[in-house]
Amino acid sequence: MRARSQNATLLLLGMLLADLVSGLLCGARILGVAHRSSAPVVCRPLAAGSIDDGYFEDLMVESMESENDDDGNGTSPSFKQQIEELKRVNREEEENMVGVGDGLRRFRHHTLQGIKRMQAQDLEGALSEFDLARSSNTSQPLVQRGIALYLLGRFEEAAAQLAKDVERMESSKTYKASDIRLWLSACWNHLGSPKKAKTVLELNAYSAEGILLESRHLMTNLLLFFGQEKPLEEMLDVIGTTERDANDVQGTIFYGNFFLGLYFESIGENDMAKAFLDIPCGSDRYDRQDLWYHVPRMLAHQRGL
Repeated sequence: MRARSQNATLLLLGMLLADLVSGLLCGARILGVAHRSSAPVVCRPLAAGSIDDGYFEDLMVESMESENDDDGNGTSPSFKQQIEELKRVNREEEENMVGVGDGLRRFRHHTLQGIKRMQAQDLEGALSEFDLARSSNTSQPLVQRGIALYLLGRFEEAAAQLAKDVERMESSKTYKASDIRLWLSACWNHLGSPKKAKTVLELNAYSAEGILLESRHLMTNLLLFFGQEKPLEEMLDVIGTTERDANDVQGTIFYGNFFLGLYFESIGENDMAKAFLDIPCGSDRYDRQDLWYHVPRMLAHQRGL
């Protein structure tokens, strides 16, 4: 029972890490926790908020609370209580299980160092840190590593990492990692396997028992678009247009254009990719301490767009 509790706690911590150091890239800082907040999150799997040397749970809470005014996705009191309880349980386990605690601390440390490297545009250095994080605790999702590999053009390795992350994040049956599936689909496009690129999207999940369903409107439509079951014209209607990010409360325009850019980049249509990536690249929605500021710019830079 003790081991199960520890594994469940570590898995939830990993999901929170991906949701917030995620946003966790698209939508919910790195992932499933966003569904407990007072308003739906469009997408946030790899954002990072500010970086400090404190407990990572503190970083996550501070990051989520700081987004209250920007995104309209304030954290409900009940969720804050859950976070506090998670922090308390984790501190107890770190005190009582030195080995587990040391591994988790190393995982946090190297993940944060990797994020800092990504913010400095040092993808190879970031990957080295993420590799150290992975070796410290193999049970945690590490979406940032998959993203770094993708940006470096190492698509087979990226697909392997992201597939594991999807499995780990969805194992609790509380969150559909659709944003990560979009990155995974893009990997398979690059690898010349359009069939796998579509399969990983689970577009027919609604007909199978025990499979999580996607409830976010933008994510649902992006899955269909990546699976070539929704035309671009209809996708543009979903995203909409605006001249100022202030009107894009839920991030639909920012994330929608980013993932459209990702899709066209993955199939080699660079002019279309650039047209869509220019929007998040020119956005002031996030500051330089958030990975969502850097990821669109790094993708455009790495591909010469």
